[in-house]
Amino acid sequence: AKLQAAFKEAVDLADDGKLDESIVAYRAIQDQYPDIPEVHKNLGLIYQQKRDFPAAEKEFLAALDLEPDDSAMLLSLSAVYGAMGQAEKAQAMLDKATEVDPGDPKTQFRKGVMLRNAGENDRAVEAFQAVIEADPSSADAYFNLGQLMVNAAKFPEAIQYLEKYLSLDPTNQND
Repeated sequence: AKLQAAFKEAVDLADDGKLDESIVAYRAIQDQYPDIPEVHKNLGLIYQQKRDFPAAEKEFLAALDLEPDDSAMLLSLSAVYGAMGQAEKAQAMLDKATEVDPGDPKTQFRKGVMLRNAGENDRAVEAFQAVIEADPSSADAYFNLGQLMVNAAKFPEAIQYLEKYLSLDPTNQND
């Protein structure tokens, strides 16, 4: 009960934007319980938000030591490596995340977004197609594929994907 209360306090502090206080609260938990992956994960996310990427990397690696098949942490670590300009490491974490959980549309979607943002459009297309294979109702995957096809001047394919997107999301929240 005491641990749960301390963890809730640390989460609440972070949610309230009191990041430094939240770090102190998480460190107090770590002093007594050093092997709780969620503490490392949350600290990594806080450091990532603060743009302290070396500290975020350290926490994400510690979490992965405890839970090596955590695809969300692999994706977070990939983002940190990308922010640090370590493209090869970022790519390796992306690849490992989808190896760990290849059928997870959320993991594939995040990979697609990261690849698209890195300008790796062919690989982004593959990732978004994997999303659709796993979850044919993913409107955002169709939207992203449509945008990638527009950028590649593949207009018939773009129209197909964007029409499918509109059929799934008629309110058209994307520009």
